[in-house]
Amino acid sequence: MSELLKKAKKEKRSLLMGDDQKLIPVKIPLDIPQLDSILGGGIPLGRMMEIFGNWGVGKTYLAQIVIAAFQKKGYVAAYVDNESRYDPLWFQNTGIDISKLYVSQPSSGEDALDTVIFMIKEKIGVIVLDSIAALVPTSELEGSMDDNQVAAQARMLNKALRKIREANRAEEDSDYKGTAFIAINQMRSGIGPFTSYMLPGGQGQQYFAAILLRVSKGPKFEEHGKKAGFYIKCHTEKNNLAEDHQECELPFRLEGTIDTVMGLTEIALDLGIIVRKGPYFIYDEKKVMGKLALIEEIKLDKKLRKEIEEKIYKK
Repeated sequence: MSELLKKAKKEKRSLLMGDDQKLIPVKIPLDIPQLDSILGGGIPLGRMMEIFGNWGVGKTYLAQIVIAAFQKKGYVAAYVDNESRYDPLWFQNTGIDISKLYVSQPSSGEDALDTVIFMIKEKIGVIVLDSIAALVPTSELEGSMDDNQVAAQARMLNKALRKIREANRAEEDSDYKGTAFIAINQMRSGIGPFTSYMLPGGQGQQYFAAILLRVSKGPKFEEHGKKAGFYIKCHTEKNNLAEDHQECELPFRLEGTIDTVMGLTEIALDLGIIVRKGPYFIYDEKKVMGKLALIEEIKLDKKLRKEIEEKIYKK
């Protein structure tokens, strides 16, 4: 250790060499190859990620997938519900252990953001705030309907995000690498002659977020002549930790699950791991007629599925 680093440590100053392992962000994979790929390996600890889009496109559902993935890897999770959206049965349906999930239904925007800061200081693994658009300042709640509350929400949020950034830091002398803070937001139509959108809460959120994930509804898909689901389209409009402007489509089934095998098959086709020749799909010496038959075979053969997954992550 250099004399400068020793002196900085003695004076309790944050100073490390650029190649120190402690500076490498820890990412928690979601075990969904398409999503992990565009995120750069998973959800980073100690950073803010914002999921935004129109109504009914799967924003909260994706956040639930994140919570379930973190719980499976031993992290404590929390859901700050200022939209009154929490449904225990729906959360369980996505693999969340609700007996180990902290849920807060705050009374105001300040209460919601203070709760987030409190839980970060308590070293919670992942916190989902649902949503920024529903954060209502106390001044607005206590005022009359005709009061002019210009930018009150943006001022409140920007102040909180500065506090969250300072609280959400990895500790040098412990295993704590920070909290994954996931904020959900809704798109609004912009004002002007050109097609545009805006996000409630002001411009600051787009600077504080390490990842901005835009979610939209893709095409529907059918099985055996019946509607089976639709694709959730994900686009990284910003990613400080990997290449941005990456896209993927997740096949969402109407019963409320991501068809990971269907998605696995499609990405394997894109990467050339599985090759299509006419109606046949070929993987090594295996040759199957029809895409649905191939998906069913991968679902039944766990060894085959694991082998294809490993090749996808390697590529």
